[in-house]
Amino acid sequence: MMLQTEHSTEARPPEIGGLKEDEMVVQGRFGELRFGPQNLLRLPQGLFGFASHHNFGLANFPKREFASFKVLQCLEDAKLSFLILPLEPGTDLIAARDLDPIYAQLDIPKEDGAVFLILTTRREEGRTVISANLRAPIFVDTRRHVGRQCVLSNPDYGIQHTL
Repeated sequence: MMLQTEHSTEARPPEIGGLKEDEMVVQGRFGELRFGPQNLLRLPQGLFGFASHHNFGLANFPKREFASFKVLQCLEDAKLSFLILPLEPGTDLIAARDLDPIYAQLDIPKEDGAVFLILTTRREEGRTVISANLRAPIFVDTRRHVGRQCVLSNPDYGIQHTL
């Protein structure tokens, strides 16, 4: 089963009180998010600074104008969530030569791999600035629903790269 950010159209168990049998709901800082088995992600080592949190759900950002963003919601602590951005193949934000060794080290086949960047927002001179941590992306095996945050060895990648 591939990791997805929205429910698939395949046959699902019947709904019970508006909630599907295998679905969970988290009320977090981005609102109510629903997660089925296809949206779950295990980070055995947690994220940097959050090593004790291992179970997450991946959801689309609730506002359509930010459709390219995703939410990484901790399932153990509803207050812990991250705004993330999938690194699209062929993008020039991180070179393939810096990603490939990590895929190999983590034993993730490239066809099953996905990379996500953790985003931060801040106010600067009256406007919102979004930046991405290019130095420590999250690598995910979408078939096994397992991921790991890794620090890239190339010092050219910043932790606050303005998008």
